[in-house]
Amino acid sequence: MMKLLDKGKVIGMKLAGMSNREIHRAHGYDRVKISQVWSEYNAALARMNNPNADIKTIQEEMYTEPKYDVSKRTKRKYTAIVEETLKEILEQEEAKTRRLGSRHKQKLTNKQIHEQLMICLRRPFEKPTNISSHDNSKTNHGVFVIQ
Repeated sequence: MMKLLDKGKVIGMKLAGMSNREIHRAHGYDRVKISQVWSEYNAALARMNNPNADIKTIQEEMYTEPKYDVSKRTKRKYTAIVEETLKEILEQEEAKTRRLGSRHKQKLTNKQIHEQLMICLRRPFEKPTNISSHDNSKTNHGVFVIQ
């Protein structure tokens, strides 16, 4: 999340003639975000040049903290269902490690484990079943399917 002060730094560096890559190297900001901030700034300047524009409103939009919609987020609790599902996933991973050896490249990433948990939490009363590792379809990522 880029704060208002960071936006001001990016705009100042762009006005000084620095490229997106130079700003990224110097401060670590994402180049896409740098481009987005610069585009928003230029759009606001263009709106301010309109003779019918409300300059005060445009300035307030330019200099307000970014707001994020968190109304659709739901709180997740560590329940018995989550614990059971996580234990199953980790047991399957241990079995896979015993079968393939300790240095195999088929280990699940944290993101894949999280996706499996989210699938199970959406349908908590259905039992997940493991899919063979040869199924690489994009819909199930080769991990769990609800039947």
